[in-house]
Formats: sequence, structure tokens, C-alpha cells
Amino acid sequence: MIVGIDASNIRAGGGLTHLVELLRAIEPSAHGVEEVLVWGAAGTLNRIEDRPWLVKCREASLEKGLLYRSVWQRFQLSGLARRAKCDVLLVPGGSFGGDFHPIVTMSQNMLPFEGIELRRFGWSWMTAKLTVLRIVQTRTFQQADGLIFLTRLT
Repeated sequence: MIVGIDASNIRAGGGLTHLVELLRAIEPSAHGVEEVLVWGAAGTLNRIEDRPWLVKCREASLEKGLLYRSVWQRFQLSGLARRAKCDVLLVPGGSFGGDFHPIVTMSQNMLPFEGIELRRFGWSWMTAKLTVLRIVQTRTFQQADGLIFLTRLT
């Protein structure tokens, strides 16, 4: 099995830490995974430890702003995943605009879905950003073949 990972919108903070630690902890061969490809910016890929089963795919468009990254993800990533013969694409950032399937995505940030918390920002760029994020992530979650929520079971 070949697993692709879309790290196009993972650049810093908790999302990057989570991806780095996930790749550090997994043992792909124990689950029938032969290869893991990660598409991302140089800064993201440099934080990920080299492993024999890991292929880091640096994309120049991912070094640029949100518009370039979004266009790359929407129009390039699905074709790259197909050419690499990926069996599944993991989208840990929670937002995906391509047409590749199957995809598995993750919800790592509940703030866009918490109305009370969102209102604390008032009318601001952060409110607009989180509102757009809620719309995009809701669409991604609805279209995903698998969805992971990071929660602690008690």
C-alpha cells in the first residue's frame, strides 16, 4: 500500500508538530504500507525525520501564499497522487479541494465550529478566516471517505 499525505497547508504550530510526531511514531510495514509520500513546503519537510519508507515531495508552489497553495492542492495534488499510485491520501490539515479518492482527513481545530468562541473575535479578519475555514472543512468532511477526530476517550 502507498499512502500520500497532503501537508500543503501545514506550516507551523500544532498541525506541524502533530504531523512530525505521527511520522516519527508509526511503523508502516506493520500495517502493509510500503511507502509514504508527503507533499509540502521545504520548511515543513525539513522538520520531518528521514525514514527509508518516506518520500518527501517538495513543491515550489507551497512556498508561496495561500492562493498558490490552494490552487496547487485543487489542480495538482490529485494527479500527483494518482501518478504515485497512492492507495489513500491523508489530509491532516482538514481542507481539501481536489478530486482524489479515497481521502482521510482530520479535525484538529474545533474553533471554526464553536459559535460562542467565534463571536469573541467580533467583526475581524480572524472571524472571516475562521468562517471560511468552517465552510471549507465542512465540505471536506462531508466528501471524505474517512474522518478522524482528535479526542481523548475517558
